[in-house]
Amino acid sequence: MLGWLAVRARGWPDPASAALISGWIVLSVLALVDLAGEQGGGAGFRLIPWALVAFGFAPAVSVVRSAASDVASGEETERS
Repeated sequence: MLGWLAVRARGWPDPASAALISGWIVLSVLALVDLAGEQGGGAGFRLIPWALVAFGFAPAVSVVRSAASDVASGEETERS
């Protein structure tokens, strides 16, 4: 399906789609590593919760930076 989308839309993947796919791949690899460590018997450091927290903070930081740059440029948004 990804190949079909790439052929159909020449501008695909855009930066947002590439970031989403990259994040999904990283999360999948971390899950495999996490599960492999769990089969070894230890109840040690879990990777998935930390990865989800990091993936949650990334969009929040982006929104805060965007809002800060809007405020710094003097641009105000009206709320309805």
